[in-house]
Amino acid sequence: MTQVDGKTVFDEAAVLYDKARPSYPKQLVRDTIEYASIPADGRILEIGCGPGKATVLFARYGYPILCVEPGPNLVEIARERTRGCPVEFEVSSFEGWQAEEGAFDLAYLASAFHWLPEEIALPKLASALKVGGALALFWNRHPGPQSETLEEVAAAVAKYRSDPGSRIDPNREFERSVREQVGKLDASGLFGEVTVKTYPWEQTYSAREYVELMDTYSSFRVMPADAKRALYDEVYTIIERHGGSVTRSYRSLLYLTRRK
Repeated sequence: MTQVDGKTVFDEAAVLYDKARPSYPKQLVRDTIEYASIPADGRILEIGCGPGKATVLFARYGYPILCVEPGPNLVEIARERTRGCPVEFEVSSFEGWQAEEGAFDLAYLASAFHWLPEEIALPKLASALKVGGALALFWNRHPGPQSETLEEVAAAVAKYRSDPGSRIDPNREFERSVREQVGKLDASGLFGEVTVKTYPWEQTYSAREYVELMDTYSSFRVMPADAKRALYDEVYTIIERHGGSVTRSYRSLLYLTRRK
């Protein structure tokens, strides 16, 4: 499969990413803030804020937030979305960012942790947190086709995608990824007990909206143009044939832990 550059693939489609990607459950944010127990003068760090979909939810709690994001186009959207809130942005890769030692009470990453280089990710995040500071990692996952329409969409994707990821059982992958992520946090020796929470929800898409959503995922964006266009046309036709809309089930997955 083509190597994906996480620093540019989303920034090149910043407007589409902002339009098509869903936000996160408000309860997830409330649970994170409650867990973190941030003092009145506390600070929050976000790595990989993208267009600020999670940022604006955390900003409503009034704590100063520093967002580190390598995509300037995404930062421009996030800055507008959080206008009037105590949010600052630094356009930088995580690797190039100069962490402030022990400066933050909460660090969180929304659908971004998997893009960080493993050898420096957890040590650098731990160094930026105060002792006892909270780390939150979360993603929007989807447990796989749950309707005839999405079964047909999955079959279409499998025809055009040659990578093994297109044939993985999403439910087994969900369970495996939880075990793996908890294992990484434990193995680092930098963090305490890990709490895992899930939040089920659904979103309905028109045929065009679903194709736009697909086009925000790196695995589709790096496909050859002809194959991608043929796949999107087929997916659009499938959804139109089934009434013009499709409902996708999500499970937002949250990991919470504290720096030792």
